[in-house]
Amino acid sequence: MKRIKKLLLVSAGCCLTFAMHSCINLDDRIYSEIVEDRYEPTPLDGLAKIGTTYTPLKGLYVRLLLGMSWDTDQVFCPVKPWGWTYAYQLFNHNYTSSSSEIDGGWNSCYDGINACNRTIWELQNGKQAEDTDDLIHELEALRCFYYYQLCDLYGNVAWAVKYNGETDYLPEQISRAKLAEEIEDGLLKALPHLYTDVNKKTYGRFTQWAAYATLAKLYLNWGVYVYGDGDKGRWQDCIDACDEIIKSEAFALTGTQKEIFKAKNDFCKEAVFAIVFDEKNAQGLSLFTTNLNGQHAQTYQISGGWGNGGSIMVPQFVDSYHPDDKRLKENYLYGPQYDSEGNLMKAGLGSIAGQDFIIVNEVLSCEGSSGDNCTENMGYRLAKYEYELGLDGDNMNNDVFPFRYSDVLMMKAECLLRLGQADDAAEIVTRIRRRSFTDSSVATVSGDDLMQGSSYAYGRKECIASRGKYPQNPDGTWKYTTSNPGDPDAGGADIVYGRFLDELGWEFDQEGHRRQDLIRFKTTSGKSVWIAKSWSSHKATNDVNKQLYPLPLKEIQANSNLHQNEGY
Repeated sequence: MKRIKKLLLVSAGCCLTFAMHSCINLDDRIYSEIVEDRYEPTPLDGLAKIGTTYTPLKGLYVRLLLGMSWDTDQVFCPVKPWGWTYAYQLFNHNYTSSSSEIDGGWNSCYDGINACNRTIWELQNGKQAEDTDDLIHELEALRCFYYYQLCDLYGNVAWAVKYNGETDYLPEQISRAKLAEEIEDGLLKALPHLYTDVNKKTYGRFTQWAAYATLAKLYLNWGVYVYGDGDKGRWQDCIDACDEIIKSEAFALTGTQKEIFKAKNDFCKEAVFAIVFDEKNAQGLSLFTTNLNGQHAQTYQISGGWGNGGSIMVPQFVDSYHPDDKRLKENYLYGPQYDSEGNLMKAGLGSIAGQDFIIVNEVLSCEGSSGDNCTENMGYRLAKYEYELGLDGDNMNNDVFPFRYSDVLMMKAECLLRLGQADDAAEIVTRIRRRSFTDSSVATVSGDDLMQGSSYAYGRKECIASRGKYPQNPDGTWKYTTSNPGDPDAGGADIVYGRFLDELGWEFDQEGHRRQDLIRFKTTSGKSVWIAKSWSSHKATNDVNKQLYPLPLKEIQANSNLHQNEGY
């Protein structure tokens, strides 16, 4: 009985914030040792058991925030003097079925699905407690969320919703359109049985509100998933799902955007669904290590990890902001870089080593042999998530929100816009913009504004080296090769509802949204922005097959039922 008591005490500590890591270890080390026939399970036992089903979310979202954003018009990872010699292939959409970045998303999703299937089976076949059925419904809904991610990223995937311990079991492949229908059906069945409370008990768990948000995303992108056409979303169904969340009055906009992403941001009032990260109990958020440089260890006096200087912002996206937008000023590191005592730091690598470390909004190209295509001072650094003083660079203390209240409001606004209610959409967008501008007149947008094209200066902008040297103009500025203004890959005026796409970019950059949005929005040519436009050294592919990632080669080799997506 001592082991039982220990289980309950440790589980009680886990439940307050649903810190899954503690519960996982407890399940492995202790739960399997409880064998007394007279033992009656308690609700805490079930909670400890389902912790393993949430853990893969951490790996999935670290990838979505980092490497799986390097192919967008916002974030990339150019070749540097110190390495990063492979990521430009993602930026160019030269995907391969053996890319570790692409494999990682698949692996995390199926780790989650397999954990859900196994735990559902364990709950169904174990001794029943009062909350057993509710936990099963929760895991069925969570499994739908993992499949939603697979539907968005890979489309035609392996369909497995039952636990099968046989080593030779090979699940069948399901089409993207059928998968979308199965996700909807699964969420609607589970939804009435999910928690509606928003408190410490439910924080980090898949509640009814997380299910509604997943449904809203599914309906928003229904045209892409089912018809291959971003204009055929289920707009009213999306609005209805959003309205359920809004009417609950369980969530609200924060006073500033920055407070959403601060360290120790648990229980944020915008958090519709949260993934818990903690430097000790729920490790793995390594944004500092990938986004910042080694010198920034001196700025933040880090206790672990290091700055590898990978991710930077695409200059054309940074240039699209209004200069008075607080999100531009608060979500990036740029200009002179100082240590924690206020001393200007020096660049340490490449051709500018020893010069003042002053970050500029310029990148010559995503690829190059010497690294001078992106010297150490080039490219704004990502800093939306707060880097706290003394942080562990590999294990930050910021929770991540797959769904937040601003996202719910903007989904509703987009659907209103597409249904011809542009002024109503503008009211919502203005409400969100107000916290990012001091001047309310600048924050205000009209329905006519949202109907306009994008202000993003799309088009190729690359400085091409000749004999190892990058050309300069007579005034010392870099000489870029650019698209012609009339080329279809250039400019944003031809993007339908382009101004709304801009608003999504400014509000949700660094949150893993951008790829999905660029695929849903189209130009007047009928092609998605994702394949029709160029940016920096990325050239428009005009290849609809690039709207899905390839299935990992090792999965196809292991499962004869899987067939590769077209074009790979």
